[in-house]
Amino acid sequence: MKKILVTAALVLGAGVCLVLYLSVHDTFKAGNPNLDPDARLRSLRQAEGLYPWNEESFAEEGIALLSRGMDNMADFPSARSDILQAYQSLRQALRLNPGSAMAHFYYAKTLNLMKYLGQEGEGSAFQEFQNAARLAGPNRQLKRAVGMDLLNQ
Repeated sequence: MKKILVTAALVLGAGVCLVLYLSVHDTFKAGNPNLDPDARLRSLRQAEGLYPWNEESFAEEGIALLSRGMDNMADFPSARSDILQAYQSLRQALRLNPGSAMAHFYYAKTLNLMKYLGQEGEGSAFQEFQNAARLAGPNRQLKRAVGMDLLNQ
């Protein structure tokens, strides 16, 4: 009986490790700059499906959707849909990890764009930029980007 329980525990542990590995692998694979945006989003959504507590995959999905929405501003309905989806993904990333400076930064950018599109989001873009700067620590590039976006407001 003990052997069966130990074997079952090992199999369960191996299964959990495999799911975690596949989720991280899909998130990492989506970081490839040569991937087209749709393939990147498919990979990130697959990672989220495997392990829905991976905040990095939600943050990366939000960033990818925000980028695609900003690139497609000429196609207003498509851009609006992408930006609203980015808002949801970044909110989920912040629910999972409220200490992510990167997620706060892109969430603030998303809130700014939502105002442009006539949508209201939860929170203040200015407050989110402040949170990003506060959480950035020694990351000078992020602090510079926050400062530039605050100056442009």
